[in-house]
Amino acid sequence: MSSSFSPEHHGILIMQPALYEAFGLTVVEAMTCGLPTFATCHGGPAEIIQDGISGFHIDPYHPDQIAAKMTDFFKRCSEDPSYWDQISARGLQRIMERSLFFLSSRNLCKSHNQNVGTDALFSI
Repeated sequence: MSSSFSPEHHGILIMQPALYEAFGLTVVEAMTCGLPTFATCHGGPAEIIQDGISGFHIDPYHPDQIAAKMTDFFKRCSEDPSYWDQISARGLQRIMERSLFFLSSRNLCKSHNQNVGTDALFSI
């Protein structure tokens, strides 16, 4: 890890400003990849993300607030380069603990490995 924050080093983030999202598969996918995620506060993403802990809620009806929240995030990353990694890790942890898709996939892989007797093909 570098001693200072740079978007080039830390990668990208995801912003999903949908007016409403029933589930939020893109949010789950982004968090699973460890990307800091800014997503609508309406619908599924509001339940997936813990605002300020595992990602960020944004209100698509208030673009000025979205800009302020993103500016604050980048400022905080500049002051504390580990902040990006903290949000990333908490996002992945949230998905691993709460995502039905992830839990179902993990259980399926465990079942396969027990029945076949190998974990060479499937592991999560």
